Amino acid sequence: MKSDNNIIFVNASIDDADALLSLIHQLEHFITKETLLKNLKNTLTKEDYCLFVAKENNIVIAFAELQFTQFIHEKNARVRLTSFCVDEKCRSKNIGSKFLDFIENFCMTKNIFRIELTSNVRRIDAHRFYENNGYTFASKRFYKEL
Repeated sequence: MKSDNNIIFVNASIDDADALLSLIHQLEHFITKETLLKNLKNTLTKEDYCLFVAKENNIVIAFAELQFTQFIHEKNARVRLTSFCVDEKCRSKNIGSKFLDFIENFCMTKNIFRIELTSNVRRIDAHRFYENNGYTFASKRFYKEL
């Protein structure tokens, strides 16, 4: 756990489900609470997974989901920031940058020195945010629905 003034960064729990669901909907992923609860129960105990929340006055205002991966062609593992959202009411207050700093420091304590993420092509403001925080556009991501 780390505190930054009155904002703390902590591991998420099942008790954060309602706030997480609201933030996930802000990312335009309209899952149900039941799906979220099932997913949380399946992932929160995995060693290659972390879910952090930022809380201000004990209210969840942001979350970050991390998946750790080791590729055979790289010496060190990397982390994938699979989901990241600051509540739209709390944006442009430097919370996202502080949260990224927390995540980066956490990763370095785990000897992970590469973070990758994807951001929907429509999220121009998010792209600007990541670039302003030192992230660079490096590849295209392809996927296929089966």
